[in-house]
Amino acid sequence: YPNPVQDLLKIEIQSKGETTYRVLSINGSEIANGIFYTEKNELKTSAWESGFYLMEITRADGAKNYQKIIKE
Repeated sequence: YPNPVQDLLKIEIQSKGETTYRVLSINGSEIANGIFYTEKNELKTSAWESGFYLMEITRADGAKNYQKIIKE
Protein backbone atom coordinates (compact mmCIF):
# COMPACT_ATOMS: atom_id res chain seq x y z
CA TYR A 1 0.00 0.00 0.00
CA PRO A 2 -0.71 2.57 -1.21
CA ASN A 3 -1.76 1.36 -4.63
CA PRO A 4 -1.51 3.38 -6.84
CA VAL A 5 1.92 4.29 -5.54
CA GLN A 6 4.00 7.42 -6.09
CA ASP A 7 7.37 7.23 -4.31
CA LEU A 8 7.24 4.56 -1.59
CA LEU A 9 5.49 1.20 -1.54
CA LYS A 10 4.87 -0.35 1.87
CA ILE A 11 4.71 -4.14 1.97
CA GLU A 12 3.61 -6.28 4.89
CA ILE A 13 4.63 -9.95 4.81
CA GLN A 14 2.73 -12.58 6.80
CA SER A 15 5.50 -15.16 6.47
CA LYS A 16 8.31 -16.16 8.78
CA GLY A 17 11.83 -16.35 7.37
CA GLU A 18 13.36 -15.01 4.18
CA THR A 19 10.91 -13.79 1.55
CA THR A 20 12.18 -12.88 -1.91
CA TYR A 21 10.55 -10.48 -4.34
CA ARG A 22 10.77 -9.51 -8.00
CA VAL A 23 9.06 -6.61 -9.71
CA LEU A 24 8.33 -6.99 -13.42
CA SER A 25 7.28 -4.32 -15.90
CA ILE A 26 4.32 -4.87 -18.20
CA ASN A 27 6.68 -6.20 -20.91
CA GLY A 28 8.26 -8.72 -18.52
CA SER A 29 11.52 -6.90 -17.74
CA GLU A 30 12.70 -7.25 -14.15
CA ILE A 31 13.10 -3.79 -12.63
CA ALA A 32 13.68 -4.71 -8.98
CA ASN A 33 14.42 -7.72 -6.82
CA GLY A 34 15.58 -8.50 -3.33
CA ILE A 35 14.86 -10.14 -0.02
CA PHE A 36 12.51 -9.09 2.78
CA TYR A 37 13.72 -10.12 6.25
CA THR A 38 11.01 -8.44 8.33
CA GLU A 39 7.20 -8.31 8.35
CA LYS A 40 7.05 -4.59 7.44
CA ASN A 41 9.05 -3.40 4.44
CA GLU A 42 9.36 -0.39 2.14
CA LEU A 43 10.34 -0.28 -1.51
CA LYS A 44 11.33 3.01 -3.19
CA THR A 45 9.45 3.48 -6.45
CA SER A 46 10.36 7.08 -7.29
CA ALA A 47 12.67 5.99 -10.16
CA TRP A 48 10.02 3.76 -11.78
CA GLU A 49 8.15 5.05 -14.81
CA SER A 50 4.39 5.48 -14.53
CA GLY A 51 2.53 2.32 -15.46
CA PHE A 52 1.56 -1.18 -14.41
CA TYR A 53 3.89 -3.64 -12.65
CA LEU A 54 3.65 -7.14 -11.25
CA MET A 55 5.30 -8.09 -7.95
CA GLU A 56 6.13 -11.74 -7.38
CA ILE A 57 6.65 -12.65 -3.73
CA THR A 58 8.13 -16.05 -2.85
CA ARG A 59 7.91 -17.22 0.75
CA ALA A 60 10.52 -19.41 2.45
CA ASP A 61 8.31 -22.47 1.91
CA GLY A 62 8.27 -21.83 -1.87
CA ALA A 63 4.69 -20.54 -2.09
CA LYS A 64 4.30 -17.62 -4.51
CA ASN A 65 1.97 -14.64 -4.41
CA TYR A 66 1.45 -12.01 -7.11
CA GLN A 67 0.36 -8.40 -6.68
CA LYS A 68 -0.45 -5.81 -9.36
CA ILE A 69 1.10 -2.40 -8.72
CA ILE A 70 0.14 0.87 -10.39
CA LYS A 71 2.81 3.60 -10.41
CA GLU A 72 1.50 7.14 -10.85
